[in-house]
Amino acid sequence: KRNLSNEYHYDGWPLLFNHYSRIFPARVAVLALADCMSSTDKEEVYFEKFTETAYDLCEEIAKKQIQREKENDISRENKTSTGLPKPPEKEDNLTEKEKEKQLEYENRYKEKYFGRVKRSREDGNEYFEGLLSALNLIRAFKKNDELHVTFTKEGKKLFNEDNPTFNGDLSKVFSEKEGIFILKNLFSERKLEINLMKSAINLIKSKEGLNEEIVGQLDEAFLIQFEEYCDSNKKDRHVERLRDIVETHKEILVKRKKAKTDKKTVTDKVEKEKLDRIIKKQTPIEAIRIGTMGRMAELNLVEWEISEGKSYFKPKNQKLIDILKDL
Repeated sequence: KRNLSNEYHYDGWPLLFNHYSRIFPARVAVLALADCMSSTDKEEVYFEKFTETAYDLCEEIAKKQIQREKENDISRENKTSTGLPKPPEKEDNLTEKEKEKQLEYENRYKEKYFGRVKRSREDGNEYFEGLLSALNLIRAFKKNDELHVTFTKEGKKLFNEDNPTFNGDLSKVFSEKEGIFILKNLFSERKLEINLMKSAINLIKSKEGLNEEIVGQLDEAFLIQFEEYCDSNKKDRHVERLRDIVETHKEILVKRKKAKTDKKTVTDKVEKEKLDRIIKKQTPIEAIRIGTMGRMAELNLVEWEISEGKSYFKPKNQKLIDILKDL
């Protein structure tokens, strides 16, 4: 509860960006932080020690989940290993290049999910970014020139919730009670993320029973939410970055449309391949939509099914949906 003059804060980005495809690694990290506190009998721990413990625990759970998914032939959209680190194909007799590549992967994962200190190009200040910071689960601060972490009030509360995976049920990653807590106490601070989720639920509800693929309509709904947020929050320090996402999305769509038209008359193989790359290029809003829908499925707000390369969504837990609508 102490005020820390050397604490790094979150930069206020109003959504969980597409890097964070799932929330469960943050839940594992909360357990790992508690384990570090318990083993050292201290309320603050070295950040590096914490990230090592969190990564190892995430990887151990990933191994069990991947094995379960293979044995039960679980489809991609229902895999609970998504978002967890991919275990190396082999653990022994690695070449120096393989070791270097694995270490690079681990460091990227730790930075995205567990956090890192980064200087903002917008104001020159240093912030603590990453999924745990975006969800306000941990505090990071300098002590004797070393980065330390401890729980926030919300992090401690989440730790005290029962979790199905930790209790041996690998078929789901969050209990309903955890889902309620995450929506009310963690997601509610990320206003644009909440708006995207609400627009997705409203669209899915309006199509209930039609078995219609609506990813294009979801992208349009998300685009509207981005534009409305920018118009309503002109003093938000991130508004220019958000507008850049909107403009980049629109530019890619224009180029994609032109490429599809050009492809009809092009005969040169190299030129066709170039057009295909333009057509397949993902827009930032499409990436955010994929991440957002994955998290909504993870929290049991929606049911996500992929059939013949197309995505279909249905409403799932009405209690959670009602809580989302009230945020």
